[in-house]
Amino acid sequence: MAGGKSSRFKKGNKLISPFLGELLIEGAVKAARQVADEVLVVGKGLSPKEFKGARWVSEAFTGHSPLYGVLTALKEAKGEKVLILPGDCPLIRPEVLKLLAQKEPPAFIEGNYLFALLRKGDFLTVEEVLREGEHKVRELHRRLKSREVKLKEFQPLDYRGESFKNLNYYEDYTSLFTGEER
Repeated sequence: MAGGKSSRFKKGNKLISPFLGELLIEGAVKAARQVADEVLVVGKGLSPKEFKGARWVSEAFTGHSPLYGVLTALKEAKGEKVLILPGDCPLIRPEVLKLLAQKEPPAFIEGNYLFALLRKGDFLTVEEVLREGEHKVRELHRRLKSREVKLKEFQPLDYRGESFKNLNYYEDYTSLFTGEER
């Protein structure tokens, strides 16, 4: 998902910030390509030339809501199971995504509702939630009765827990280079 405003980042669009010789979003795209038959980057504000190995899908919504990206992804995806992840997780490991993709949807990662596995048909519930004026992904998972997948299940594959780290603030981004936690 690439539809956020990067307002907490305060240094422009974080997804196109340089990260280890490529764009920050490319870490998530590369990991997803190793797991999924199809990779979609859903959002607005980026150009299809700004990343490789994924199909760009523009959100048709004028406002900002993570549920707009989820809805767009579910409608555009060809497969029945749809893995959702934010574009600002450059350290996500493919083996972690493979384990998540094996779960029964709907499911989300403990502490982070944007790392999720949904069914294509869940778009009907997303539309219902949006019609009611709700924009919280947590509410979507509540209505879907999504299962929370505990982080400890992924520890053997990512003992430091870096895969599910979102870079919401510029300090999160710089701490990856300095080693200092925010």
